Amino acid sequence: MNGIRFYRKKNKLAVYELSEMSHVNKVTVHRLEEKINPTTSLSIYLRLADALGVTLDELLEDHDPVLLRDGDRHAYAGGPKILRNPIAVYRHDENLSLQQLAGRMGVTSREWARRVCDEETASPKLLHRLADFENISEAEFRRRYAVGEACA
Repeated sequence: MNGIRFYRKKNKLAVYELSEMSHVNKVTVHRLEEKINPTTSLSIYLRLADALGVTLDELLEDHDPVLLRDGDRHAYAGGPKILRNPIAVYRHDENLSLQQLAGRMGVTSREWARRVCDEETASPKLLHRLADFENISEAEFRRRYAVGEACA
């Protein structure tokens, strides 16, 4: 199964929903999932990857459909992931895509959200925004999403 269909299904999206999110015609999305039009421009692949919250490499890989499970998000389909800070733990525990996390932090770039999750320490400003989003104190946010060793 190609990456476009795999991640669309992992995120429980219909073709028309992915089309709306990525601003890519639904016929084009369908054709790419069926590998009918491999000469599509890079900008279309980048819009699809951004809408699905994955890298271009992840989007272009073939994936085993057995990895699809109810409630899965793409970021946790692989092996153990080291969670470095409370924001990364929050993303994992709430089963959020990078795009969803970026929205909750008030930023537009999923790549920026990815970098935040990979940092050793979390920005106090971002922790405060996420705590406000969850309607809890920053101390409660830190306690609830304390960093563990690793997560499957």
